[in-house]
Amino acid sequence: PAEYNAIVHGMEIGNDRGSCGTAAYLSQTVIAADIATDPRWAAFKDIALNFGLASCWSSPIISSENKVLGTFALYRPQPGEPTGNDRKLVEVATRTAAIILERHEANEKRRAAEIALRTSQERLALSLTSGGIGFWEWNAKTGYVFLSETLMDDWGIDPEKYQNTLPECLERIHPEDRDSVWKEINNSALARVNYDVEYRVIRPGGATIWINAKGKFLIDDAGAAERLSGVTINITERKRAEEELRSAVRARDQFLSIASHELKTPLTSLRLQAQLHKRAIAKKDPTAYSAPRVDSIVEQTEKQVNRLTRLVDDMLDVSRIRSGQLTLEREPFALGTLTEEIAGRLKNQFLAAGYPEPQIHSGPATEGSWDRLRIEQVITNLLTNAIRYGKKNPVSVKVESLGAAVRLSVEDGGIGIAPEAREKIFDRFERAVDANEVSGLGLGLFISKQIVSAHGGKIWVENRDEGGSRFVLELPKEKLSTDTEEVVNVL
Repeated sequence: PAEYNAIVHGMEIGNDRGSCGTAAYLSQTVIAADIATDPRWAAFKDIALNFGLASCWSSPIISSENKVLGTFALYRPQPGEPTGNDRKLVEVATRTAAIILERHEANEKRRAAEIALRTSQERLALSLTSGGIGFWEWNAKTGYVFLSETLMDDWGIDPEKYQNTLPECLERIHPEDRDSVWKEINNSALARVNYDVEYRVIRPGGATIWINAKGKFLIDDAGAAERLSGVTINITERKRAEEELRSAVRARDQFLSIASHELKTPLTSLRLQAQLHKRAIAKKDPTAYSAPRVDSIVEQTEKQVNRLTRLVDDMLDVSRIRSGQLTLEREPFALGTLTEEIAGRLKNQFLAAGYPEPQIHSGPATEGSWDRLRIEQVITNLLTNAIRYGKKNPVSVKVESLGAAVRLSVEDGGIGIAPEAREKIFDRFERAVDANEVSGLGLGLFISKQIVSAHGGKIWVENRDEGGSRFVLELPKEKLSTDTEEVVNVL
């Protein structure tokens, strides 16, 4: 009866635990001809008798590995021994039950293994996808190539059009890298070494990405390379960072070379002047202390000292900018008036270099709140650049109000700026021409841009239709805060 089964289900097995419990414990058939008197039923006889069960014959269900899977029992309402037919029935039933239970257990184990494998695969796939890692496998015997979703996304492969062949994969590899990739595949197969190679892939539309592929050949029973399996990682950003680092190192080396030359030039000039003057004194040359001679020495010394000072100031400014310590001390003044003052101070430099006096066109309402010395530094740099690159053609400066901002533009009739160089010339150590043609550290425009940016403005360059360049800067008239002094980080 179901009620009886519910009561005895789950009871412990043992030597005196009824027919089924004892049969499972001893791994042998147990016959209780009379439950009421059988000592193995002493603790449970009342339960069985209450349900009208007087005798029980139980046989263990044993697997092919001699493991007890359960028991099969026959109950009778009256005491008695099992007949021959009863024994055969129990034997057939237990054997059949063993087969069924063993198969069920095997199926459950297989299902559990499949679930565990699927879970493991899903975790691996999730880990690979989350890490941007693609998976691939090439069957060297069939030619079939499996690519994961991540890999196809990286390469720009349409899954609907992908034919799972090696040639179509190799075709996407950059022509300059294709042979080396194939060479590494063959080397991995022949030398039984891991496959590890970096190459470029051309995506649809022409964009190029860098890939690092790692893999290993699986060897069959005959010792032949059967399958090459591995992973890929998109290393485009790493390659870009490496190139930027190399460019920075090249720029640093170039700067050190230029700085060494630029710093030595005024020192060499001062040394030569000192040596010449020393010789004149040693020879008791009467002109050694003449007013014209002394004036010339003082003038040249002052010129070289000023040059050294500018070089050192530029390097100090770069250091302040990089550390975020560029200080602005704002005060109200008219940009037009300041520009006229600077042009007046540079008048002799223009004339000495063969230029006419610069033309200043200043409109009304050019007042604003800026750092006077820093803005003077920017304008001076733009005007001295016009002297350097203007080819002795007239230079004009225009200052005008734009409402909430003031615009200043410096036009020259010089060499102009190549389109690809218009942004680069505002970088550190960049120049409009070769370093051998014009002196300087290549820091002026970089510093100028940082100063203008610190004021919330912008600076750019454009070519004039009639030839030459036009440098333009715009400065907002009012600052955002009320502090007269501020430290800004412009990088």
